[in-house]
Amino acid sequence: MAQLVYGLYFLSIFFGPILFAGLVIAYDQKAGASDQVKTHYRFQIRTAWMSVLFGVVIAFPALFVLGLAAMEITSPSGPVLALCGFAVIDVLVWFLIRTVRGLVLAVKGKPIPNPASWVFGG
Repeated sequence: MAQLVYGLYFLSIFFGPILFAGLVIAYDQKAGASDQVKTHYRFQIRTAWMSVLFGVVIAFPALFVLGLAAMEITSPSGPVLALCGFAVIDVLVWFLIRTVRGLVLAVKGKPIPNPASWVFGG
């Protein structure tokens, strides 16, 4: 099931709400899993919530700047839009690396070394 969750996370890049299906499965399966698999579920749960957090942190300033532009108060400059774009790309790359690394370790039957990590699991 941990591998399925990683697959759902990958699909969520194209269909965002699928992330929450994977999150529900991870929460549901965590209780009855072995210690090795529990590290994957913890890693997956943290990946999902951190992705949501990063998305919100990026969305608010971007929407604020675009809202000001829509009200014709100011015009968003190129660097501001580029910064928002780079932030989105950074989060996407972070998410992909965590998802692929977790899937590779799950396929090999290995635990996540540090499932509480904010980066790539140690």
